[in-house]
Formats: sequence, structure tokens, C-alpha cells
Amino acid sequence: MVGFSLINPSARNTLFPLTLKDGVGMLNMFAVRRALSQPKRLKEMCAELVANGAIAKGVLDAYDPLGFILKESDAATLPEAAYRFCRHERGVDIVLTGTGNPEHLQENIAAILKPPLPKIVLDKLKTVFGKLDHLTGN
Repeated sequence: MVGFSLINPSARNTLFPLTLKDGVGMLNMFAVRRALSQPKRLKEMCAELVANGAIAKGVLDAYDPLGFILKESDAATLPEAAYRFCRHERGVDIVLTGTGNPEHLQENIAAILKPPLPKIVLDKLKTVFGKLDHLTGN
């Protein structure tokens, strides 16, 4: 089991090459956490990352830090985009969803079944968050 998300993709470089080489299946958690489902927390987290130099100032919109994902893709919500990001990552075999709400579960399943995010979005996410290895998204 690994924590992997669009704001902490570090397993892509540290763990997945090993698990893929050895044929180890990976169960992914942390696809969507508080920061990706609560806009206020996302803004706070991104402001903290800019303040401590983890993200360059001006790279993200302070008022809508991940708005580019929805503008440059067909994803309807950030949680949808986050599930799609994880689902289509080479090295992720299962994406956990955490909900007690049947409607949310249906939305999560629908998101996981959608195609990958566009390359332009994936490239920007890699540029902004690609070197981060400490975020859980809470």
C-alpha cells in the first residue's frame, strides 16, 4: 500500500520502478484527501508550500491553485481528477476510495473509469508537485 496523489507523486520515482520490476501489485491510498475536496484547505496548503519554498511563487493561482486542472481537462471536480490521475499511473493497480456515502462511491467509481487526464495537465502537475514527497493532503 502506498500514498500517491497528484500533490505527492513521489512514489512514481522511488517505489513504482521497484514494484514494477518485481511484479508487486500496489494498492493506492490518499488519492483524495481533505485538501482536494475542501477548497479552503487546498488554498492554505498551497500557500504554506509557497511560503516554505517548496513551490515557486506565482506558479499557482493563490485563489484557485488547481483550477488549471478543470480548465484544461474534462474533469468536473478535483476529486474526479485526482482519482483519474491515480488510476492511470503505471504502477498503481488498485485505487482505494474512502466514503460511507453511496452517491460518493458511485461518483468515485465513475471517475476511476474515465480516461487519463490530458498531457498538458499531467506535465504541469509534474512541474509543480513532482519533487514533493511529504504531503498527505490533509
